[in-house]
Amino acid sequence: MHSSSTSTSPTFTSTLTKTTMGPTQCQFILNWSKNEEEVIVKINSTSKTTYRLRLMDNQNNTVFDANGHPPFKIPFKSLKPCTTYTVTVDECPLQQNLINLNVNKSTSHSAELEGGNKVCFKDSKWDLSECFAIKENSSCVQKDIHIKLDTCHYTMNVHMPPVKPQITFTETIPSQFEWPNKPRNCQENKFKVHCTGNGK
Repeated sequence: MHSSSTSTSPTFTSTLTKTTMGPTQCQFILNWSKNEEEVIVKINSTSKTTYRLRLMDNQNNTVFDANGHPPFKIPFKSLKPCTTYTVTVDECPLQQNLINLNVNKSTSHSAELEGGNKVCFKDSKWDLSECFAIKENSSCVQKDIHIKLDTCHYTMNVHMPPVKPQITFTETIPSQFEWPNKPRNCQENKFKVHCTGNGK
């Protein structure tokens, strides 16, 4: 199950600043990749060429950790939008070190059923998902769901699935299939029947 909506390109809020430690000067530059699937971190330095870069959330969980030569590429799949992260770089401390990725609306997402009575919507770009119980009064409706994050309520426009159908049929020719527990909001929805067997 998929749904989509349009949104403007995300923007940065950043308090990364140039800092000086002895003879080493470091300047950090953040950019989106052309396909807008990752953050590119460039480091301009007067001496050091390899670094260790880490991103931590506000609970001090490390969400990205890399060693090597810049630029570093941080996939959106490792991050949440509208969330403030702390950036640390070994041997090149920052005077201010916070970034926030400003985007508040989903461009696309998928839906997965869990156990027949719950659906989980997962954003296609970010590390973000939300699960809901499937109820009769919310079956087959289009709705906006809002996920509270650090600096915004992130919106997904989703289509709720129906409660688990109870299908009955009569052994006549042709067979008659019925959906007796079909919710009121699903009256326009139809199901397809696929028959398998060994031909006997």
